Amino acid sequence: MVDILIFGTGVAADILLDHYIDHSKVRILAFINSDNASVREKRGIDVITENEIGGYSYDFVLIAADAFDSIRNQCISAGVPESKIIGSVFYDCNHYPGIIDKANNEIAELLNLRPSGDLFKRALPGVSAAYYLIGSELFLDGFCTTDIPNRIDPVRMHTLHALAREIAFNDVEGSVAELGVFKGDFAKLINEFFPDKTLYLFDTFEGFSEKDAKYDVESNYSKPSSFFHDTSVELVLSKMPHRQMCKVVKGYFPESAADIEETFSFVSIDTDLFLPIYNGLLYFYERLSKNGYILVHDFNHRYYSGAREAVIKFCREKGICYCPVADSAGSAIITK
Repeated sequence: MVDILIFGTGVAADILLDHYIDHSKVRILAFINSDNASVREKRGIDVITENEIGGYSYDFVLIAADAFDSIRNQCISAGVPESKIIGSVFYDCNHYPGIIDKANNEIAELLNLRPSGDLFKRALPGVSAAYYLIGSELFLDGFCTTDIPNRIDPVRMHTLHALAREIAFNDVEGSVAELGVFKGDFAKLINEFFPDKTLYLFDTFEGFSEKDAKYDVESNYSKPSSFFHDTSVELVLSKMPHRQMCKVVKGYFPESAADIEETFSFVSIDTDLFLPIYNGLLYFYERLSKNGYILVHDFNHRYYSGAREAVIKFCREKGICYCPVADSAGSAIITK
């Protein structure tokens, strides 16, 4: 019997429980959820914080949640040996080298962890395209781009590429921007698809603001975590293929944009929470060029419902429409 702790209590954990884990050979001692310590049970199994991990004798801590790097660092800080931290099928083993190597063959087989370099061939209910590898190179109508993180959402990427082509076709003027950059993986695509446009990168680069997180909690939209702080300006810029076209705007939005006089042809908003999304729409739509686009991520996210509420509220107030996109967690496209 292999004893594991599962870090995460959301949909990824549910999928692992229902579709991947052989419960006759794997014993789940507890779930770990540092964001919501008041929830102490899931499916009859204890839910603990990372500070309680030391009270258990376990073989592995299996991360079944987003922000893998941040959670791994949390586990290590809590005293978990790095050799006992493994990823789930939701993480690309090329992007996180060594994860599979740290798991012995038995646990890898039980959890259906794929060998490095293989494809995740098994589609499951509730698992979006974001969690499947599509190879080390991506081909878009003859356009080949390499060195893109393998754990990406191809639907979202192709949507961005299609919007970029329309913007070029219509000669839409204006810069491009992303509000909510985190580690810059999607910003890298924006920078690559719009090589001749200035890319504004708006972020605190320190995670969620207390004001925005408090509003989401009080509105019952979400219970934001402290993840997303594991980034830096230099990390983001190091990924940009056209770094000279990037302008970093660090700080709390929209105050951070007070001195910017600019129009925009494309904007990505990916801040998860109601206030920054709503304020982002107020700011950018006014400055959006005709035939430009705003792409709002997490429109149908299971846990960040404030994103959907912000889009709907804004569109109703303005008397405009949005178009949902079936990418991971859902996006909404707004145009002018």
